[in-house]
Amino acid sequence: MMATFGDRLRELRRERGMQQRELGDLYNLSSSAIGSYERNLREPTLDLLLKLSEFFGVSVDYLLCRTEERLTAVDYKEKDSFDLTEFMANHVITVGGVEVTEADKRRICDMATGLFWTRITGEAMKGQSRFPLDDD
Repeated sequence: MMATFGDRLRELRRERGMQQRELGDLYNLSSSAIGSYERNLREPTLDLLLKLSEFFGVSVDYLLCRTEERLTAVDYKEKDSFDLTEFMANHVITVGGVEVTEADKRRICDMATGLFWTRITGEAMKGQSRFPLDDD
C-alpha cells in the first residue's frame, strides 16, 4: 500500500511524541481536524502544508508522498557536495552508455587526486603552470 499525506503526518507527529491536540494547538486547529488530516478525510491548505513542512523539517514533496527523501530545499543545497570516492562507490556511473567498472572508478579517482594534488596537500603553486595557454 502506498503512503498518504495522512500517514506521513501521523508518522511525523508520533516521531515528535506529540498528541493530535498538541499539533493542532500550534496551528489553531482542533485535534479532530488533525485526525481528519491523518485519516485523509481532509486536505491541508497550501499555507498549512508549508508550515507543517517547516515544523517537521521535511520537504513538501515528502509530506505529499512524492518522495521518500525528507530533505528540504535548503538541506539539498547543503548536501550538494560529495566526496568523489564516496560518490563513485555508491552510484552506477556510465560514460557514453557504458557502465564504469569498479577498477575504472578507482583509476578515475586516482587521476582526479593527481589533478588536484596541489590543492589537496595545500602546497602553493611554484612558478607558472607547466602548460601555459597560448594567446596566439
